[in-house]
Amino acid sequence: MNEEEEEKIVVKLTVSVSKDIVCYAEAGEDFVNLLLSFWTVPLGFIVKHMRDASFKGCIDQLHKCVKDLDEQHLKSNYHREILLSP
Repeated sequence: MNEEEEEKIVVKLTVSVSKDIVCYAEAGEDFVNLLLSFWTVPLGFIVKHMRDASFKGCIDQLHKCVKDLDEQHLKSNYHREILLSP
């Protein structure tokens, strides 16, 4: 790949037009790696230190999603707190 080419990540979405929601998402390993790379720095740290960043809305939404997860999706509340309040 030369320097002018951009890497593209493809995510296929199945959307309910009538309900205006995403019903299903299909992505490759590259997308999953990208998402997991955000977790190398705790979300709470990012939210706290990026007060006026232009993409803060996306990070805020990711932070809210983690905050709203129940223990079924995380090992324990302790692990959630590590992510949200480092």
